[in-house]
Parts: sequence; C-alpha cells; structure tokens
Amino acid sequence: MKPEQLQPTNPEFEQAVKGLTEPKKDGRGGVRPGAGRPQGVTDEFAAVNRLPEKANLAIVPVIEIPFDLWAQAMKLPELALGKDEAKNLALPITQLLEYYFPGRIPEIAWIWLMLFASTSNILKPRLKIISERKKAAGTVATGGVPGARTPTSQASTTGSDMVKPASGYVKAT
Repeated sequence: MKPEQLQPTNPEFEQAVKGLTEPKKDGRGGVRPGAGRPQGVTDEFAAVNRLPEKANLAIVPVIEIPFDLWAQAMKLPELALGKDEAKNLALPITQLLEYYFPGRIPEIAWIWLMLFASTSNILKPRLKIISERKKAAGTVATGGVPGARTPTSQASTTGSDMVKPASGYVKAT
C-alpha cells in the first residue's frame, strides 16, 4: 500500500475524533489550600461522626426481653424496662453495632430479629394472662392444690377424706 492511501479523507472528522480520544485535563494536580479533612480528624473520629443518630427499632424489643425475664423471675414487675428506657439503651447499641460491624449485618438478620421481637411482644401479655389465671385457680381451692379433692364437713368428722354414699339408693348397673 502506498502511504497516500492511508491519509485521512475527512480532516474535519479526524480532528473531532482526536479531541474526544485525548484525555481532558480537569485542573487537578497538587495540593489545594483547605482541601480534605480538617486537621486532627482521624479515620476513627470520622467513623464516629458517621454513626446513626436514631436507634434501630429492631433492637428495642430485644433489649426489653432480658429485663422482662428478670422481672418475671424475681416476681417484681418494676424491674421490667419502660419503652423510653429501652429506646435510650437502643441508640448506643445501634451505634456500636454500626461502628464495629459496618454494613456486615445483612438485612435478613434484622428481619429475623424483628420477627423474634414481635413474637415476644405478642406473647408477653398472653403469658401474663395465663399466669394470673393459674394464680386465681390456685387460691380458689381450699386444699392448696388445684383440682385436689376437698373434704366435706361429714368427711372431716368421720376422719375419712371421702363422703360415704347415701343409704337407701339402688346402684345403677
């Protein structure tokens, strides 16, 4: 091939394409005054500044559960956490989780946590109702054990715990 055949046939087009392929200069290069982080701001300090300002609501009921169990075990309902106390604890826990495990806790884990917490919140009042009914049933029986046979006045005078069948009646067979 001759060199004349390789020459551009449209010089205006070649100039336009040449401008697109050359890297454009954006003015970077060198330190600009006032650019970057303020002096004294470390990576750790910057990470702390990026922590969330609101508590993760999935954590609130999970915090309440151990205190509810403690209150139930000690039979002191005053030991259970209030909603405000649980929210106050949830914020630093949320921030610690975000600081030590940033983006490492998958969304599905939060969904499972919410399911666990929601189930706990639904079960708490029902378990309290069952507990109160058991207490009420235990105080009605005079024998101290619900469902136990209670002696009658005739049985207590004879020393037997069972009332003798009445005489004069025919046994049904």
